[in-house]
Amino acid sequence: MLIRPLALILVLACIGLAQTPITVGNKKISLRFELDSRGMNLAGIRNNVTHIEHLVKPSPLFEVSTGGPTLSNLTLSSNGGMLVDSSARSKDGLTLNVSACHAVAPPLRFTIEITVPRHESIALMRLCMTNTGQTRMLIRALIPKLG
Repeated sequence: MLIRPLALILVLACIGLAQTPITVGNKKISLRFELDSRGMNLAGIRNNVTHIEHLVKPSPLFEVSTGGPTLSNLTLSSNGGMLVDSSARSKDGLTLNVSACHAVAPPLRFTIEITVPRHESIALMRLCMTNTGQTRMLIRALIPKLG
């Protein structure tokens, strides 16, 4: 009986993530993200000075390919097959932390931090990947994967 309420809470949490885009930015630039049960999209890159939107449609933030002697080659985009467990935006709106993201295949855990420095026209991204499986693997990452 405990499994059903827990599953319902997890489903509602994923639905809630899909309903509200998360924006980080400053007076010069802002980035809009969509997080849902399938992963994470970069939904917008806006120049707040010229009011120009630089992204036509939502795009995966990154793509990871894996392989190895005992693994088949697998490709995973940030917006497909990556489960988002939690996220938090800083109170000042400059940083987004997406933690405990994981993929079942390949067995990887992701921690993502996106920061827009207060007075700069840039965004910094830190992506940490951890192999949660028992087998060594080769990892190739395409960051950012826009388009």
